[in-house]
Amino acid sequence: MEYSVSDSSIATVKEDGTITGMKAGKATMICNIKDTNVIVSVEIKIMAVSHYTDKLYRIHLQ
Repeated sequence: MEYSVSDSSIATVKEDGTITGMKAGKATMICNIKDTNVIVSVEIKIMAVSHYTDKLYRIHLQ
């Protein structure tokens, strides 16, 4: 599978599909299954969360 994300300033995706939130916002994660015509897209929403001294991000798959 190949993964990509529509806006890398909002989130990034590793080769294994792990998503990392960069800042609050919405983006689309796209999964292309190699050697097929199957493409899956999922909207992701990153919400900023205050936590002590550092920012954390939650990912909501819709």
